[in-house]
Amino acid sequence: MKVSLVVVLLFSIGVLLVSAQPPSQPNLYPFTADGFDTVILDDISWANELSFQSFGPPNTTNITFFVYGDSRVRTVYPGPNFYVGQTPNENWHLPFIDFHTFQNGSDIWGIGPVNPIFARDRGAYSGFQFEIAVVTTKVNQYNPRGRIFVEQPLGFEGTFYGVHVVSFDIWNTIGYFVGFFPPNSSAPGVLNFGVRRAHFNTTLFDGNQPYNTSNDAWYFDSAVDDCVVYPNAQLVTYNNDFRPMLLHARNITTNPPAPVNSTYIVVVDPYTNYVTLLRANYDPKVPVTRTGFQYLPVFQNFQVGHVVSAVVWDQLLFVGVAVDGIGTGWIDVLYLANLTRKANSIYLPANYSDPRALVLDFFHPTPTIYIGMNGGRSILKFDIMSLKIVGYQTLPEYLHRTWRGQPTHEHLYFITNEQHSKVYRVNKRDFCPNECMAFGYCSKGQCVCGPNLVMKGNSCQWKEVVHEKEVAKKDQGGEIALGIFFALATVAAGAGWYLVWKNRRGYQSVA
Repeated sequence: MKVSLVVVLLFSIGVLLVSAQPPSQPNLYPFTADGFDTVILDDISWANELSFQSFGPPNTTNITFFVYGDSRVRTVYPGPNFYVGQTPNENWHLPFIDFHTFQNGSDIWGIGPVNPIFARDRGAYSGFQFEIAVVTTKVNQYNPRGRIFVEQPLGFEGTFYGVHVVSFDIWNTIGYFVGFFPPNSSAPGVLNFGVRRAHFNTTLFDGNQPYNTSNDAWYFDSAVDDCVVYPNAQLVTYNNDFRPMLLHARNITTNPPAPVNSTYIVVVDPYTNYVTLLRANYDPKVPVTRTGFQYLPVFQNFQVGHVVSAVVWDQLLFVGVAVDGIGTGWIDVLYLANLTRKANSIYLPANYSDPRALVLDFFHPTPTIYIGMNGGRSILKFDIMSLKIVGYQTLPEYLHRTWRGQPTHEHLYFITNEQHSKVYRVNKRDFCPNECMAFGYCSKGQCVCGPNLVMKGNSCQWKEVVHEKEVAKKDQGGEIALGIFFALATVAAGAGWYLVWKNRRGYQSVA
């Protein structure tokens, strides 16, 4: 009995260990169809992040993306030989709420709050306290896994849902975290919603001395690094639709003028539809201060919307607003200096309700934003200077769940958010002034039809040869079906006549 129990326990432990290991990740290569190169992700469903490995425009040779979803990360290699490879490190498989990657020197890092299996219950008033996980390709003898969890001061004293990290030299990495945190230990049950700035010590991975991650990884001074957006706030459990967004901006023209090279963080809160501007310089001695605060109206044309995306260009903030059902969404344009609304918003075509992916193309010679739809049939090209849509690329139905995107010199890369998530790319040359017809797409500025289809008038139709084959198949099928019905009718008629004959014979014999 004891031996059997030991065997069962060992077997159970073995199963748990095997199931805890991340699955192997073979390279995934695209298939080309309907004018697009598409990779189907075999181990990531509901992908929700696609980010650069470094902050700012990288050069042509070192562009790498990371796609994240379902607690898994994969590396996307763009370029002529586009494919999706493995995660940089098998220990990157964590349930991140938000995930931000950056490059420091030659090392790649990923940072974000982790949920839910590493959360700590801190009572009804504050919900769960999320730890901040740091993953990196850099390891040493004291951290061979390239992964640490930070309980203090960020995780244990706050519930942070979003992160933005800037690494501007090998010694200085700044993280900005948005969420809820108590004002001080003497105010139990009180939470503020706001931003915390913290400095991350990347040199922990350089030395040969052990370290205490709780004390040495992140450091901040609440007197200068905490900035309250909403005081005495009620905790809200955010999901992918209502997670606050952090955007980075510099040298915004304010009145009175701000110091040169001032760094700003823009907080876009989909839950309340408020936009907040914070001056949050890299210098730890300069306090983080709120300089702008504005409610974003989300009621237009008898439709109620909610914020789903945002991007910063120069002195402007572009915010994507989605509406329910088959309504029509729009893009709001705000001046960052005072967060006032520009006179005209960008109204999307009819039934384009969910502008989920706003992609700022900083490689383009003229300011351009591309808009990907969660549920729309096209990628829209938008000119920032004229505030007009100037191009369309029509998508096949299997790419209608666009969620996030990133640019390169020649292409736009997008991910879909669905049970079988995909990574696909669009060539920047392939945009037309109007939407292409059904079963068509844009190629070098001209609408073309998909395989085995030809354009007749303004629609894509079967080629004649294919059409004739289809008609022949239908005729042949009809003849076979007619023959079967004829045979069945003959049998039924024979059976009927037999029954009539039998009944009559029986009647005569009785007489």
